[in-house]
Order: sequence, then structure tokens, then C-alpha cells
Amino acid sequence: MIDNSERSVIVKYAKIILPTIAATATVLIFFYENYRLPLKVLETSVNYKDQTNVIESLSKDIAEANRKLDESTHEHHATNAKLDIAQKRISSQESFLKQLQLTQLFEPNNFYPVTYGRPRIGDQIDSLREIYREELLEWITDPDGDRKVRITDPDSYFEYIEYDYDKETGRISGIVFDAPFTENDILLHRLYEIGGQPTRSSTFNVSRWKVSPDVNSFLIGSNTYMILDKGISPILWRDPIEK
Repeated sequence: MIDNSERSVIVKYAKIILPTIAATATVLIFFYENYRLPLKVLETSVNYKDQTNVIESLSKDIAEANRKLDESTHEHHATNAKLDIAQKRISSQESFLKQLQLTQLFEPNNFYPVTYGRPRIGDQIDSLREIYREELLEWITDPDGDRKVRITDPDSYFEYIEYDYDKETGRISGIVFDAPFTENDILLHRLYEIGGQPTRSSTFNVSRWKVSPDVNSFLIGSNTYMILDKGISPILWRDPIEK
């Protein structure tokens, strides 16, 4: 049991300690309410302002990007409009040049088309190498063993030109000019102007003009024109009706 003297000591220290604890608690509460809480509030306010600034900066960047995109789109449309105009002008010029080319397919009194006056029937096939670049010449042997050279020139009115030649002598025996299909018989009209009324086949749409005593030219349909050596004729040539 605690005697009276010990109880007196405990009471004495309790009176000292309790006020001290109370004072300390009061100080802590005061510090928390007056410093710690305001600091947290200030920290939260600063973070909020930082985030707001970031959002505002991003919004400005997005607005600027959209503005540049709109300008770029406008410039793109303007460029496309200029390209369309240029393309129409090019197409118009190409059409004009094509029509001009059609009016000058042949020279007067010459059954060889313009720019194709050499080589002629009877010339040597190797002379093509003196006129055309090698990459334009396609040397062909067909299934029957016949030899020919095909020329495909992107600048020509004709889709291709073929030269048949004798494999032993190299002598050119036939020239075929394959033209684009047209409904207005351009080649026929041009050949009329050069050679007059042709001899017509009685069974097929084939016309013949005499180029020289030993050479004939033939028009099959409206777009295949041939110049052939004496004694050679297209397989469709049958029963000609002489003028």
C-alpha cells in the first residue's frame, strides 16, 4: 500500500506534469492550426496553379497547331487548284499537238509517214541502229521463225512500228504501222490525199495503193497500215476489184 508520504509526492509531480502536457498539447494544436494547415493549403494552391498553367499552355499550343493546320489546308487546296489549271492547260496543248500531228502524218506524194522515211523497203535492217536508240529496238523471232524489229516510241502517233526482214540477207521486206483506233478513218483520208482512190478488197475492209512498181501499201480496217515488198500481201487481201 502507498503511504501518505508517497501519495503526497505523486500528487505533487502530477500537478507539475499535467500542466506541462496540457501546455505542450496546446502548442502543438496552435502550430498545426496556424502553420501546418495553411502550408498544406498553400502547397495545394501552388500545385493547382501549376496544373492550370500547364493546361493553359497546352490549350494555346493546340489552338496554334489548329491554326497552322487550317492555313496548311487552305494552301493545299490552293495548290491543288493551281495544279488542276496547269493539268488542263497541258491536256489542251497535248490535244492541239496531236491534232497538228494528224494533219502532218504524211508528206505530199509520199506513202512513208513523216519521220519514217528511212529505212525503206529493200534497205538493210541494221540501218535502224543508225536512226534509233538501241533501247527502242525490240528484236523478235516469231513462232514461224520470221524475224522482225519492233519500235515503240512514246512520242510517235503510232503505237508501234514493225520491220520484217530476211534473216539471211537482212533486207527489209515489210513495214507495219499500228495506229490507235479512231472512228473517223484518219489514215484512210490521209492516204486518199496522197494516192487517190485505192483498190478495194471485195470481201474484207482492206485497201491497196501502189507505192512504186515493186512496192504496195495496204490499209487494213482503219488503223493498220502496211508497206510491203513485191509479191507480199496481207492474209486478208482477197479478190481485189480493180479500178
